[in-house]
Amino acid sequence: MNLSVFEVLALLSGLAGVVHLFAPDHWVPAAVLAWQRNWGLFKVLGFSIRLIFFHVGTAFVLFWLFQGLLLKTSPHNLMAVAVLMIAAGGIIRTLRFSRLSSVLRLGPSPSGWGIYSVIALIGPSESLIPILIKSHQMGVGYLLPVGTFAAGSVLSVFVLIRIGREIWDRPLLLPLGIQWANQRFSILPAAVSVIAGLAFLLKV
Repeated sequence: MNLSVFEVLALLSGLAGVVHLFAPDHWVPAAVLAWQRNWGLFKVLGFSIRLIFFHVGTAFVLFWLFQGLLLKTSPHNLMAVAVLMIAAGGIIRTLRFSRLSSVLRLGPSPSGWGIYSVIALIGPSESLIPILIKSHQMGVGYLLPVGTFAAGSVLSVFVLIRIGREIWDRPLLLPLGIQWANQRFSILPAAVSVIAGLAFLLKV
């Protein structure tokens, strides 16, 4: 089956959206919050959509603000820019992951601060920005990559939050999950997978 360039762009943007959410700094705090508040299926889905709307929306805003500079990136240098963005974003979020303790301290309180702290922790999606640059270079607009990236992200984070919401009921798994997520290199598998996918996409 021969795929068009546009179909490859849509497919790989969606896969990047799915895979990058596996980094624990993206989903563990949200899963803890869902577990604390005993959220059901629709609550988790609604929160997943809000989380990704912020995650993708802030990345698009950053791209829009700095597009004059970003769009000057040559196709030859785009992969290096993508790697630098993902590395910088991963380092920043990993260093900020200690904020998870503030989520745990809030407990099942109905206060909106727990929700705010989880949404703020995830920050903009740096993985989307190289895809937007590539989309501009291809002349296909931004709706396709943003839509498929967001759809893949919502699907991924919804499943991960829902699974985490269930497994934290096992007394030994919650502290183990938090300990693993706090390790500085726990983000690497997801970051490497996204970089590999972008390497293929940016050469299309």
